[in-house]
Amino acid sequence: MAVPGVRAKVLVTELRRAKANGGLHLPRFNEDGLRTVLSESKELFEELKELMDDQEISELPDPVKIACQVHHASIKRNKRCALAYVENRSTTIKALRWELGPLPDEDVMSNMSHREKTLFSEYDKIISEYNQEMGIDLMADLTPPKDLLIQVRVLRDCGEIMTEGGALTLEQGTTHSLRRRDVEHLVRQGYLEEHQQHESC
Repeated sequence: MAVPGVRAKVLVTELRRAKANGGLHLPRFNEDGLRTVLSESKELFEELKELMDDQEISELPDPVKIACQVHHASIKRNKRCALAYVENRSTTIKALRWELGPLPDEDVMSNMSHREKTLFSEYDKIISEYNQEMGIDLMADLTPPKDLLIQVRVLRDCGEIMTEGGALTLEQGTTHSLRRRDVEHLVRQGYLEEHQQHESC
């Protein structure tokens, strides 16, 4: 077994790198790394039981007591790192639902584990059911709008979308003045780019 804690540190390092990239970056789920940390913790626990040999800690020689404490501390550290990894990714996945809507790009979904995809789906279901029951759209205007209408340029073909004014086709390279609530989700997903209008002096 490698030096205890090294593999757990790799998971935490991944979290730091993702945060350093800015925004809501979600790297591919490190299933092998997490499984290795859990396996290492089980090995440490088995070694700890062998060291204690069904004795009270106070009855053990001092060198063995120290070894037991090191093993116990290593197990606790592995647990904290693994939980931090899973919790941080869960928080990011929930934030992605707010930023990208119910249908994020496939490259985002491909970086999630099976259970993370289930989390995303169930979280989306909760938001959708709440929106329907309350008759509101929690996704509209995540930041207070300055204007009801915004000018957007189409960066990628969006096809036909439904707006309050009816159906509209958004083709790449075209510019439109639309209600913010109709297209804000497309701006967040990178299909549209909002043109900032500066007031003249």
